[in-house]
Amino acid sequence: WEDWDARPQRRDIGNNLAAVWPAIREWGGQPDATVLVLGDKGLGDTILFARYLSVLTDRGCRIQFSCSKASSPFADVLAGRPGVMAMYRESDEIPKLAEYWIALESLVQYARHESSLDVPLPFDFHVRWDPPFGLGKKELTVGLCWHGAVGYAAAKHRRPEDVSLWEGMVARTNGVRFISLQLGEQGPCSTLLPATGSVLDTVKAASKCDVVVALDTSVAHMAASIGVPTWVPIHRLNYWPWILTEPDSLKCDRTVWYPSMRLFRQPKKDDWGSVFGNIAKELSVSVPVPPTPTAASKIVKPVRKRK
Repeated sequence: WEDWDARPQRRDIGNNLAAVWPAIREWGGQPDATVLVLGDKGLGDTILFARYLSVLTDRGCRIQFSCSKASSPFADVLAGRPGVMAMYRESDEIPKLAEYWIALESLVQYARHESSLDVPLPFDFHVRWDPPFGLGKKELTVGLCWHGAVGYAAAKHRRPEDVSLWEGMVARTNGVRFISLQLGEQGPCSTLLPATGSVLDTVKAASKCDVVVALDTSVAHMAASIGVPTWVPIHRLNYWPWILTEPDSLKCDRTVWYPSMRLFRQPKKDDWGSVFGNIAKELSVSVPVPPTPTAASKIVKPVRKRK
């Protein structure tokens, strides 16, 4: 984690704050302080790492939370949370009340991890998975999210955003009702969310699904945070923060962050076809009950190649 915490974005934050707010210092674990937390990444990463806000509240700290442009929808979700004094979007002026600042993802180093499975529970949206009929009913309800933020440079390399892949999966799947979790877009689904829907609207819609199939974007984090079985097609060289565990009995990758999430990883370069074929096959058979938080196995240590 030390390598990640030395990232250029964090250094840029420190330099920018030093120019406009000389009195503020980077937080180093001090209790009973007022701390400006900067969610400087996208909405998905913000939801993933928001569980670590407990690091501050457990120490009696008060939080000012500043969202990036991409994570700004998260500001509404934080309203009224214990310890959160105020939330700010990118365009808001931030009152200089805090003594310290810290990037959201840097809070990880202050958490007490006694084992590979000892991570905080996901961010609590105050909504839980509650499909209307439960497993075993004749028609499954499956939520789909097939693209993330428009213009994201790495998307075409990391995410299967070609809608024809998703249409093919739908065509090969019987006995399933597909609903769109893509705001304002229907795609290959029978129903959709309005374009004006909020994060909480998406979370509530996901809670009524038997399973959510979403690429590596914020909707996957929303669904998995509330316990929905969430299936994510990922690149063979996946985005590193997923932190994979050993494959489960279904030969599918898991991640330490979400017990209900399964990761369908490419077997080889550019092979998304077999990934979506496997997802369609799984949907046609049944929806497995998500494992308990203790069911994940040890973290797979990545092999680091140096030049």
